[in-house]
Amino acid sequence: MKTENALIIKETSKELQLISKLYADSGYFPDVKSMAQAFVKIAAGREMGLPAMAAMTGIAIIKGKPVAGAHIIASKVIMSGYVYRVKELSNDNCVIEFFSKDGESLGKSSFDEEDAKKADLLNKDNWKKYPRNMYFARAMANGQKWYCPDATLGMVVYTPDELGGKVDPDGNPVIDKGGKAIMDAEFETVEAKPEPIPPKPENEKTGEKSPKITAPQRKKIMALCTTTYKIPKDGIKPFLRRMIGRDFESRNDITEQEASIAINMLETEPYAVKDILDELREEDINKMNEVPKNQGELKL
Repeated sequence: MKTENALIIKETSKELQLISKLYADSGYFPDVKSMAQAFVKIAAGREMGLPAMAAMTGIAIIKGKPVAGAHIIASKVIMSGYVYRVKELSNDNCVIEFFSKDGESLGKSSFDEEDAKKADLLNKDNWKKYPRNMYFARAMANGQKWYCPDATLGMVVYTPDELGGKVDPDGNPVIDKGGKAIMDAEFETVEAKPEPIPPKPENEKTGEKSPKITAPQRKKIMALCTTTYKIPKDGIKPFLRRMIGRDFESRNDITEQEASIAINMLETEPYAVKDILDELREEDINKMNEVPKNQGELKL
């Protein structure tokens, strides 16, 4: 069965490294402490057909394997054209039926108290606190593997609970201050595998300066900012500073690679762009509110 997924974005190794660095340097992701960690998450997301922001917020690595919350797995099922129906959901059982793109029933995936008992799950904190979520997550993860493996492009994706990770009420992995998933007691002695470190770009090895933004790139960024996102011209520079994660005097100081990544995000990740714009607007509002009233009218 062929899967067509418009979210798959092909990038060079250098571009992926730069994206990873921008996300890691932003400081908005407490579970990411280095470019290498961001690189692994984004690369895993690309293998599943997820954009960078979805990978950064929805994927974790446990024991060298990618894990995702049940909502990510369920969304991939729907995005790939399949349909699922929750037939039963209680504190001791979940049954989900999966349907093909043509509406044909592919089968049911169930996970009940007996299954949980056989797997020694019932005494775990996750299963005591959020039993409905846990049963749903297991039934969804199994059903996706059995009936629509192409939804994740053949990659076997686990829920955090399957690999012994603690989860929050939404089924996402709980991350410690060091950026690692917190494991249940019986798994805590397992030694974590080191994450691979991507090779440095050539310009970092040789000390050569990266080529500057090209005229077509500059024109395209301006068009996307002003036309697609309605960003005023005086707001484009602070927006780009936030997007690429560094300060610069002029837009001409942006490198060709940074411009390529900016264009890619503007074209394919509208939610990430919206988040940056919302943050900048909120900061502007806070600055205005901090001005004492006796200073008179604020001139913009």
